[in-house]
Amino acid sequence: MTIRKIHSNNVTENRTDIATQYTDLFFDDQTNSLLLPDPTGMLETRIGATSVTNALGLNIPQTAGTASWVNLGTWTTTNTGTTLYMRIVAHSGYNAEFAQNQLTEVYFKTSNGTSNVNGFYGDGSASRNSVLGGNGAAPATIRVVQNSLTSYTFYGWFGTWSNGSHYTYSTDDTSSWTHSGTTVGTPTGTSIDITPIVSDIRSASGYVDAGQFVTLDNIKATVTTGGARGLSVASVTGSFQAHISGTFGFVNGVGGSATTAPVTYTTTPSTSWFGWSFPNQGDGSVYLVNDVTNNRFYRITLMIGPGYSKNFVSIERLI
Repeated sequence: MTIRKIHSNNVTENRTDIATQYTDLFFDDQTNSLLLPDPTGMLETRIGATSVTNALGLNIPQTAGTASWVNLGTWTTTNTGTTLYMRIVAHSGYNAEFAQNQLTEVYFKTSNGTSNVNGFYGDGSASRNSVLGGNGAAPATIRVVQNSLTSYTFYGWFGTWSNGSHYTYSTDDTSSWTHSGTTVGTPTGTSIDITPIVSDIRSASGYVDAGQFVTLDNIKATVTTGGARGLSVASVTGSFQAHISGTFGFVNGVGGSATTAPVTYTTTPSTSWFGWSFPNQGDGSVYLVNDVTNNRFYRITLMIGPGYSKNFVSIERLI
């Protein structure tokens, strides 16, 4: 059921103002068949509403032939556990191809005003629906820049030819959203990167030659092409920090190791983890990876193939 106040040009009024200034409130059914249109502009509010939602999508600009960062907008809120939900309907390219489409959901919340990770007072996650689209670059990354404890700007890294894409959002009624919808340079400042993951896919594996990657979420893994011959890992976009522990078994024995502090990984492939070098076909190792940036936990399995070709690499997301 919807309540509508008739005949008001003032669209800035809140529910308290309506209650004190007007007594004639009209009810309508879902088809609005019982309510005459207001030529001066209606102000609509829902009974018991506790959130602000934009039903009409906000535009994502045209990236044309160059992938770009897009400033989606700025959320003004309080650092008291407030939440923002965003739904991004986008694509990279607009041929008649399912593989270009992407539907992404983003969840973000502020902390209690004290809890923070590296000075960032909030957390977020994102997923993309592989049933409704096969793309992973529209957006590939959501970057949230903390302007202050009460202001956060949301950016997305979008692939080429994004025109016609849009997003919607919802938040509590003490917060507000200012739309931007502009292409920008690389966002800087205190921030977190959120990589949309495919929620129904938890593992990826394959036989790959040294230097060829197996990819899951924001992690990709291979075998080094020189130096110590072992597992090499990189991020797909941006960076992440992780604790690593590993065990191995090969012709000359067994062993293991672990990191004492989180290690930062970027798009540049790492050297062999722990400096391990496996010289024999059939040498194997297993690694536990606690991605503390994105609160995800993985198990990576490696077995060396003949002449470092057809190495078996598996990445599993355990949580």
